[in-house]
Amino acid sequence: EQSRRKEELCNQLKAEAIASEAQHHQQLSSLYAKINALETDLHVVSEEDCVKEWQKLRRNLDFWVKGNFRDTARLRKINYSTVFQSDATTDAHTWLPTGSSHQKWAIIQAFIARMVHNNILSQYEPGLPEYENVLFFELDRQIFEQCVMNTWTHCKSGINKALGAITMGTQKALMESLVKQIESTFGSYASTTANTRQQQLQRIFSQCADFKRLCNQQPYNFTFASSPYKEAIDMSCMTAIGDTDCSEKKVMLSLWPGLWKEMQPNHLGCLEPELVWAASL
Repeated sequence: EQSRRKEELCNQLKAEAIASEAQHHQQLSSLYAKINALETDLHVVSEEDCVKEWQKLRRNLDFWVKGNFRDTARLRKINYSTVFQSDATTDAHTWLPTGSSHQKWAIIQAFIARMVHNNILSQYEPGLPEYENVLFFELDRQIFEQCVMNTWTHCKSGINKALGAITMGTQKALMESLVKQIESTFGSYASTTANTRQQQLQRIFSQCADFKRLCNQQPYNFTFASSPYKEAIDMSCMTAIGDTDCSEKKVMLSLWPGLWKEMQPNHLGCLEPELVWAASL
């Protein structure tokens, strides 16, 4: 009995030491990031602040959808094929048999979230031509692999600020184009004035671009996850709504991308789970 207690105590002390070391490492990383920020004039924010801002953007879109599409009769007319891939249109009639307002709101939100991910979050700098985005991603990777961390952080910050100034006009045009696409798809189902809701949506897009730029200024990389149709649900990095009781849940809609941070080279950690609509497919 004495030997067993001694072993338990040793295991407990080891676990506490490991936890303490991990906490100490995290505190040191945060401190080094702040020191590096002072040296490179970066606007460094904490993980908690990044998550709060990301959650705020998700809520803003949720409020916009529910505030501008309140007419249930109009919502019922939304065509499933406007947001689904062709092979998912038939499935939609299975998992959306009632066509409730919440289900129709999910369709609208998923459509917009996909545009945000593809046109803003997955780009090196929104507003750049595709080939230039590819070029800057490769440039960033090469600097990261071949230079010390301070050099990479400093270069990334400078490039980001320069691109932000260069793309100001094209980024504004991009936001206006996205709003027009959404208006042409869902405008006839809305219950508010077009000018007001378009201004609100453009503001949300601009906030997403600002958040992307803020992420680019950090001394580490952020990525955003938007799962494709029929992806298996992973509760370690997803928050599922909809048909959450089914045994084999799949992603029917990605309602808001997940936020990931590169904790160390080639190792990502999920800061905020992706919001998905689950269904049994």
